[in-house]
Amino acid sequence: MIRLLFHMTQLRRGGGIESQLLSWLRALDRRRYSVSLSLAYETADLGDVYRARIPADVPVHILAPEPWLSEGRRRKLNGRLGWAGLFREEVLMPPLRKRIFRGRANALAAAHDVVVDFDMSLARFARPPGKPLLGVSHFSLAQRLSGRPRKYRTASRYYPRYDVVIALCDAMREEGRTLFPRLAERFHTVYPGFDQAELRQRAAETGQPVPARPYVVAVARLDETQKDFQTLLAAFAELVRDPAVVESLVIVGDGRHRPMLQALARTLGIAGRVTFAGFTANPLPYVVGARLLVLSSRHEGLPTVLIEGLLLGQAMVSSDCPTGPREILDFGRAGLLVPAGDPIALAAAMKRALTDRSLRAAMKKSAIAHAPTFAVTAFRDRFDALLSRVMSDRLPAAGGAGR
Repeated sequence: MIRLLFHMTQLRRGGGIESQLLSWLRALDRRRYSVSLSLAYETADLGDVYRARIPADVPVHILAPEPWLSEGRRRKLNGRLGWAGLFREEVLMPPLRKRIFRGRANALAAAHDVVVDFDMSLARFARPPGKPLLGVSHFSLAQRLSGRPRKYRTASRYYPRYDVVIALCDAMREEGRTLFPRLAERFHTVYPGFDQAELRQRAAETGQPVPARPYVVAVARLDETQKDFQTLLAAFAELVRDPAVVESLVIVGDGRHRPMLQALARTLGIAGRVTFAGFTANPLPYVVGARLLVLSSRHEGLPTVLIEGLLLGQAMVSSDCPTGPREILDFGRAGLLVPAGDPIALAAAMKRALTDRSLRAAMKKSAIAHAPTFAVTAFRDRFDALLSRVMSDRLPAAGGAGR
């Protein structure tokens, strides 16, 4: 039995990384692995949203349970720190917190065989001695690091600490190999694995106020630095110029840009046909009930909602942003791809997907054929093979890891 320790900074509602983590924790073969989860900070969302969704056999360890270690950070994120508090949080606390975290993380890792740094935060303050360390990249590396020398230098310091950097799609892997040529052999693709039957069960749950009338759905955190709902709203305003279009738009998610987006919907004259449904722990009833699923992001990693749409047989339109949508939608066969940030192209694609029956049938057929790429069995095969290779390479130094 191989003892895996996953680590993340925290769990927040509506996050794609959190959804990916849950899929990994569920998909791992318990005949081969025992699994634990380490979090730097406890959040209200851990109890309110995620405790019930984390598998019951996965213990959760908090590195900073003491309020004095975490309260300042929480207040800073909420914009509730004065100058004195900011000085304490940004100058005095980081070195102390780093030292405490390092000791606790290394002690926890000592009871495991392999550490999976799921949001690539652990390596910044700890490097568990003698343990294979796997990092998981969730975003376009080119988008995050190209043309940003300071961020690139920081990444260059801690990426070599990983035995493997797991990219969630091939495009992301190739970005990593290009940006870090000396580490090229450490970048590998592992698509996540989703249980199709479990997704269908969640999609059939009742209790969500899903509209009875036809609608288009978008699911994401309302964060315009990435998700670009402004382009979606502009595209929808263009789409409904056609009186034959009867669908409304339902946006599932919440975030700091919600008031601005609601104001934009009013400015565009479409507020009466746009519903901001807010956050829900299970958006799948909205996804399966829609006539079309749309993603308008500027950049991604591997957007979970498109994988869920693929496995549920939904018609989809997505921006062809880096990275992920192209591979999920099988290079345009299982869904339509449009240039990111182009509302006219997005409106045209939405209209085609809503009105062209033969196109919808072809996309659904391609989705069914492509869905096994993101099945649990495919994930297990890739992850098992990669981990076996890593542990084989590290076995002499690990002193018998992998008991």
